[in-house]
Amino acid sequence: MLRKLALSLACASFLTACATPVTTYTPANKDGVGFADMKIESNRFNVVFTGDTDASQLEVENFALRRAAEITLDQNATWFRVVTKTSDIIGGTQNRGTSVGVSGGSGSRGGGVGVGIGFDLTPDRKAYQSRLEIITGSGPKPDGAEGRIYDAQSVIDTSSTNSTVSN
Repeated sequence: MLRKLALSLACASFLTACATPVTTYTPANKDGVGFADMKIESNRFNVVFTGDTDASQLEVENFALRRAAEITLDQNATWFRVVTKTSDIIGGTQNRGTSVGVSGGSGSRGGGVGVGIGFDLTPDRKAYQSRLEIITGSGPKPDGAEGRIYDAQSVIDTSSTNSTVSN
């Protein structure tokens, strides 16, 4: 009986360790995954969304835009302008694939050739982070910054109702 319990616990621990991370649209957790924001001025904010290794760069950028839209509406504004936008790969490792090496040599008693093949079995562990600096405003959207000014309610309406990354 004790042996079965120990085996069950070992299997459960192994499966937990192999669990795929899931990025959800929530405030940043203890690992930094999720959104964070900071007010700079009365209508200027920094917005950051950090995904886990399951989130694509596009999904992380869309979550950052969604958070910017929420902040805009919380400020009783109707639109926001993206002043700066950066997306980065943070932490982790990237699988390097397969490598092949060939060498040769000769000496007084003959020569030889060696071939080596290496396989990187490390799983990809890269994650993306999107940073926005936004300015919020009300009334008609200003001219001259096409593609960088968003209607906050439209962003909310078109963002997925699902708050997790699609796999």
